Amino acid sequence: MPKVWCQNEEKAQTKTLPTMRPDMNFRPTIIRNPAHLRLVAQLPCCCTGNPFNVVAHHLVRDPNGEHCLSRKSGDNWAIPLRNDLHVGGNKSLHNGPLDEPEFLAQYGVDGIALAKQLWALTEQGLRGAKWIEAGERVVRG
Repeated sequence: MPKVWCQNEEKAQTKTLPTMRPDMNFRPTIIRNPAHLRLVAQLPCCCTGNPFNVVAHHLVRDPNGEHCLSRKSGDNWAIPLRNDLHVGGNKSLHNGPLDEPEFLAQYGVDGIALAKQLWALTEQGLRGAKWIEAGERVVRG
């Protein structure tokens, strides 16, 4: 099933992409939802609360703790992270010495719980300003 990108947020729908893991006989799905990613990137950083230069970071580990090395996790596992903490410098998440759970723990962030709460807003059908308002409450705790 191919990815479908939709520029119009009103028409955007969640698409699932089948993947095959060689060690299993089932096809787990990866959720792709560009509208959700755009909304996540409009929230303040979950680590610092800074609303500027924020990107949607896909969690490296799924809720079962499995590492997603060969594929990016689904868009439902995205959290807002300031770009310099994401990829900038030698202390950032992707370039620093800490793995993802340790990096987020130093800021007191539970990435999986946060991603689940943000995805729940999308599943409830919230859009635009209402989603952003609810998302800010979730990020700020």
